[in-house]
Amino acid sequence: MMPRGRTASQAAPTTAERLSACSRYAGQAGLRVVTVLDDQYADASSRAGQGLNQLVERLSIGEFEIVVACAENGRLVTLQAAGNEASQHTLESLRCAIYARSACVNQAEPDSVADQVSSCEAFAESQGWETAMICRDSGVSGLSGSRPGLDRLMAQARAGAYDVLLVEDLDRLARRVPLLHELATELEALGVVLHTTAGPFDRGFIRRGINS
Repeated sequence: MMPRGRTASQAAPTTAERLSACSRYAGQAGLRVVTVLDDQYADASSRAGQGLNQLVERLSIGEFEIVVACAENGRLVTLQAAGNEASQHTLESLRCAIYARSACVNQAEPDSVADQVSSCEAFAESQGWETAMICRDSGVSGLSGSRPGLDRLMAQARAGAYDVLLVEDLDRLARRVPLLHELATELEALGVVLHTTAGPFDRGFIRRGINS
């Protein structure tokens, strides 16, 4: 069993869902959240980043081992105390499933399935995630809730085969708001973190709608 580290998480005040994503990420990594910081000045002001600086100082004195923060671009960042190899192992043990879809069968088209997979693989590697599986759907509309690749993806999620589902963009997973909501809700219930190459899943995206 992997050792459980202590972690803190931080995000901007207008991005509560990013803070939630940090906490979910920590949970998937087997980390126990001991501090949650909502930085009130995470903007361009003179006090920007003070909250995160305080967390880093507390990290340096051993109050906890890892800080999980959400950067401006939505990407999750982990800061680890020097010499904490056990916690690093925990973070790098996240299993990632990649899903790619294109309504076109021509792989020379922009945003082809192959391009999406390459982009996701590079992102997963940058995060230290292990790519456990890749599911593809070519020539299939994102309006459909039943696709060979998607069906396999969700079946494997129910079997506990991966911890993070990575897509290049949310519209690759679904082009209907109710379908995206359904998939995201089930993944969350299964303990799977939904992530794009731009950052963690933002439920506000559902409220704004998807342009088909």
